[in-house]
Amino acid sequence: MSNLTDETGATAMVLGAILIGFSRLKNENNLTHQLRLHSLYWSVIVVCTITAGCMCLLAIVSAMPESIKQLLPDSVFFFLFELNFATLLFVFVIRFYYVLSNKTNSVKLNLLPYKPYNIIAKTGILLFAIFISVAIIFDIPYSSFSDNFIALLPFVVLLIASKEKEEPNDSTRLTAMTFGVFINAVLVLTFTWVLYGLQYWDALVYLMVSLQTVFFIIYYAMRFFRSKAPIQTTLA
Repeated sequence: MSNLTDETGATAMVLGAILIGFSRLKNENNLTHQLRLHSLYWSVIVVCTITAGCMCLLAIVSAMPESIKQLLPDSVFFFLFELNFATLLFVFVIRFYYVLSNKTNSVKLNLLPYKPYNIIAKTGILLFAIFISVAIIFDIPYSSFSDNFIALLPFVVLLIASKEKEEPNDSTRLTAMTFGVFINAVLVLTFTWVLYGLQYWDALVYLMVSLQTVFFIIYYAMRFFRSKAPIQTTLA
């Protein structure tokens, strides 16, 4: 009988953090609901920023001599790949109960300005997509996507943390991120139980950007459909 300790532990961490963070409070109201969503978005930005920084550092270290590579502790790899999503959820829980204990009466999502941050982010993502597409179409030798996507991470984080040119309110972002987190949780748990060996490690690499990808799809889809919704007018 195979040892399922890792799978069981990962599942318990993810489900436990979700239950703690998203369970209804005894005095649940609109303010606590908004605090929860804002804390979740804040946590995604913080953890993704740390992950992007660690991956860039990892890329630099990997180009150094073997003696220097050995100085990098295995815990860095363990955090980046296996505990990445679970860390995000625990940071979210800590952040939520911290702002809850401060008895904040109002909450606002503080994002970076559209110029230049959003423009830089979209330009970087577009150039990355063009690079991969040209390499595939013209059969240009390049390392795998999982190796190259390190360059993509900073731009993805910047896009999440910056405003759009027209930013009506926070609700669309917060709703899209909430759906993204739950969908990513399903992906994480599915891959944990279904994939093994190198396939599992490849999946962990893609899971580092799956949350952001799902968020962008839902967010821009919601913006599109809301822009197409008819404007209701009332007659005096």
